[in-house]
Amino acid sequence: MDHAFQVHRRSMWRYLLGRVLAPESRVGQAIVGCHLAYVVAIPGRYNQVISQSVMENPNDVFLDPVVQTITITRFTEEEVLSPNFSHDEVMSHFIHNRILREWVYHAYPYGYQFLHQHLRNGDWHYDDNCYGTAI
Repeated sequence: MDHAFQVHRRSMWRYLLGRVLAPESRVGQAIVGCHLAYVVAIPGRYNQVISQSVMENPNDVFLDPVVQTITITRFTEEEVLSPNFSHDEVMSHFIHNRILREWVYHAYPYGYQFLHQHLRNGDWHYDDNCYGTAI
């Protein structure tokens, strides 16, 4: 949002992407939302993960959703609530679902703003706030 309380479509894109990938529970959505904001706020990180995935699996290519139909699956509640759920699982899920890098890059403003708002004072701890409601 800006000072005129206008919602930018790039911020909405992260919201929609998070709603599609997160489990239906509020706790699961909060946990995935925190990790997703962190993942999209790091410029080029998802591109590195895609490059690594392509080197490991050269026959497994990303499809253009305009040409091919893709199916996106949600995280399960058990995956999200597991103690070792992290940003790596979010990126692996992106790769598994063939989420295009452009989709992640469109969400960058949201991720940046989320981290800026929550980390600038130094009193917000990532692990406590992402998992505090789940544990």
